[in-house]
Amino acid sequence: MSEDIRVGMPAPGWRYDAATDRTRWWDGVRWTDDAKPLDPVVRTGPQAAVSAQGSAAPGSKPSTKNGPATAALVLLVLSMLGVAGIVWFASGMNPATATLLGLAQIGVLVAALVLSLVALVVAIRRPTRKRRAVVALVLSAVLLGFLVFRIATAPGAVDASALESEIAAWALGETGEVSQATCPDTPPQATGAVFTCSVVGASGAEWEVAVTVQADSVTWEPAP
Repeated sequence: MSEDIRVGMPAPGWRYDAATDRTRWWDGVRWTDDAKPLDPVVRTGPQAAVSAQGSAAPGSKPSTKNGPATAALVLLVLSMLGVAGIVWFASGMNPATATLLGLAQIGVLVAALVLSLVALVVAIRRPTRKRRAVVALVLSAVLLGFLVFRIATAPGAVDASALESEIAAWALGETGEVSQATCPDTPPQATGAVFTCSVVGASGAEWEVAVTVQADSVTWEPAP
């Protein structure tokens, strides 16, 4: 075909052919048999934005912001420091004081557990990463179980009356005579504490025993 026919014709290229509803190659004069699927149409609008329910657009990365998870982790750090302090100083701490501090730590851990559950719900309902919420939930549950176990298995307070009866029975086996033991009305409770009880036999013999408070019991022996 002559150049005159080309005058005013579109330049060669892939173009939309309304007759076939396809993208075909235009050689500058006519449509050829070369065709390909329609080019994808990029649409913008409400469908591409975040929906009112809080779902993210396709391909967006989950956010790392999760206030309850951060708060739970902060409480866990404080609680772990407190638990470490209780365990470290437990040998010289009054059992009642240790129990009171343990109960306070349980309160902190319960708060951390509740916050971690809230954080997990937030992470599920929003495009938020779940790792911190899961870590906080696991740590708070483990530490809470550990503290509850420690408090449940902690030795009770030293009972002066019961201790006197035990020492008297032991003295009977040692000397063969009925004896009476007398201990302080309020004996020390801290692990490692040592105090003295006096023993008086039926024959009038007097002697003393040194009592040592152990982690889960008390032991005694004749005082030097």
